[in-house]
Amino acid sequence: MAEAVETLEPKVVVGLDFGTTYSGFAFAFKASPTDIYTHHVWPQSELRNYCKTKTELFYSRDSTGNLTLKSWGCRASADQSRAQTALPNDGGPAVGELVTKFKLHLADAGDGQESSAPPLPAPLTLKIAITDYLRELSRFCMTELQKAYGDRWSMRDVQWCLTLPAMWDDHAKQLMASYAEDAGLVQKSGVRSEGSPHPIRIVLEPEAASIYCLTTFKNQLSIQEGEKFMTVDLGGGTADIVIHEYMSSGDGEQNCPKV
Repeated sequence: MAEAVETLEPKVVVGLDFGTTYSGFAFAFKASPTDIYTHHVWPQSELRNYCKTKTELFYSRDSTGNLTLKSWGCRASADQSRAQTALPNDGGPAVGELVTKFKLHLADAGDGQESSAPPLPAPLTLKIAITDYLRELSRFCMTELQKAYGDRWSMRDVQWCLTLPAMWDDHAKQLMASYAEDAGLVQKSGVRSEGSPHPIRIVLEPEAASIYCLTTFKNQLSIQEGEKFMTVDLGGGTADIVIHEYMSSGDGEQNCPKV
């Protein structure tokens, strides 16, 4: 019997917002792309009904100095606080490491300058930290999809979109895409795995924000063809500005190419 042919089209598109201080995800089914669902419930989050969790990792450290990932998101800082409380009165060796704002290291990866991010605890590397976080975030996303829509959903049905700052250079963007592969979001070339067979899409953060604002507030903005508008994306650790010109596509529709 011939092997079943794998679907050529994803059934759901998931956008991962990997932020400096907070991260989250939203998704839409290909059958109804304008119906966008944003996730608001996160483990041990102190922010009720907020669409993001903390971009943090907590690693335990054994007697030889090796690190093991214990938790991520809002749970990471909670676990770090419990570990600190459990320390003996004499101080003793550190029982773990809370890693924050590690995304900022990627912006400095190609310019040779000292990073503005907190230093990573040895022997942790930037690649391991980002890969660990993306792996946990994507697994949580798939678990939530399966809880809501049934176990039949798998990575084969998903196309991942990953948002990145526009100001990053091509080297940093390529590193981020490779880390997403290492995290298991997508299959590596020539290697069959549990990751999605659909290529990851890199989306620039301010452009995504610009399109969202234009779509959501188009009736209030009253932008005419040929006019330019600016979108300022102020994040927890990065700031991006993008300018678009409102243009006609020639068929009566409107689009917004970057200028």
